[in-house]
Amino acid sequence: MKTKNVAAITMAYGEPFISKWVEYYSQQFGARNVFVISHGESDFHDKVCSNVNHITVPRVIDGSLAVHRARLMSHFANAFLETHQCILVSDVDELVAVDPDLNVSLEEYLLERESGASAPLGFNVFREDPEMALDWSLPVLQQASLLKFHHDFCKPVLRWEAAQHSMGGHALMNKKFEVDPNLYLFHLKFADAGAHEHFNELAKEVKDLSDRKSMHHWVTGSDFVNDRVHTWKENVQDDLSPKDGAEGCYEVVPFGTNGIGAKVKNVGGSKPFILQEKYRNLV
Repeated sequence: MKTKNVAAITMAYGEPFISKWVEYYSQQFGARNVFVISHGESDFHDKVCSNVNHITVPRVIDGSLAVHRARLMSHFANAFLETHQCILVSDVDELVAVDPDLNVSLEEYLLERESGASAPLGFNVFREDPEMALDWSLPVLQQASLLKFHHDFCKPVLRWEAAQHSMGGHALMNKKFEVDPNLYLFHLKFADAGAHEHFNELAKEVKDLSDRKSMHHWVTGSDFVNDRVHTWKENVQDDLSPKDGAEGCYEVVPFGTNGIGAKVKNVGGSKPFILQEKYRNLV
């Protein structure tokens, strides 16, 4: 029953990033292999997702949201491993690309493997002026070409076997994985001022939760984004490749009950850098 295909899966709310996510992964894997779970009713999602697989679940916000979301996404993704060789489970502001020097498509690269789980090298993407909105008709990295490696975005988004994701998808609870240095995850939250209003609305929505620990980065809305960018842009290095920008900054360590899972740990302070030109058309 399993086909030689890759499924891309996300759960999303609101308008920022969803159009780009759907367009990008439809190009990579084909629209029939793209799956969007909308967390709440949205006419905009209905329109953007009209050519991909789309379902809607009730929008419920409480202190258990992160746990329930991780469980839902894990079960949903695991089910598709019955029909797809590989699954990619990412947030809507995360785009994964393969190193251009390999001269293969992302799909071709992923279908070379049949088992296990892996994480790309993860980077926050930003620009010097956090008040500028992206033009989504143009490559993102041509407009926002400042990057900072972050171990939290070395997320095990790629799986060839069933597993349980942790909150936020930053770890696996019950399976080991490795970091694949030929793959890059670009986290776009800090790159687009057009999403700031959305962040502020979410901050209001979660401010009264009794347990906000798992959503701490949403509580301050766009102020969190602006503060981070202003800090990062002060010490930018010369042009680097993604591999050079991540070198020596991470290791994979045990995670979960009895250490049967895995996560990526920070072992060295990464510095923001200007992305080399040849990588700027990846997403």
